Amino acid sequence: MIDINGLKAQLGERCRTVEDAALLNALISRYSRLACSVTHFDTLPDELCPYVETAVIRAYNKVGDEAYESQNVFDVSTKYVDIESDLIKQLSCKKNPASMVVI
Repeated sequence: MIDINGLKAQLGERCRTVEDAALLNALISRYSRLACSVTHFDTLPDELCPYVETAVIRAYNKVGDEAYESQNVFDVSTKYVDIESDLIKQLSCKKNPASMVVI
């Protein structure tokens, strides 16, 4: 299970409002559904939570910069990854063994 308080702690002062918590919950739901879809699990197993947490943090940090693939501010360069594609690639080898059984 994903610990929203742990995510808030990782994000620090930027994540303190009710709206931030609502956004985190929406992102957790979105990426958990994607992870379950890719891996064929009905519910997200604990071993896949770190992948979803990373996707949620990346998506939260990208809020407001969705139109950019990269940016450069005061000689600090930021390159964004395609969060969904990256999550799918990471989880493609983590499929539910029971889903591969043909009856």
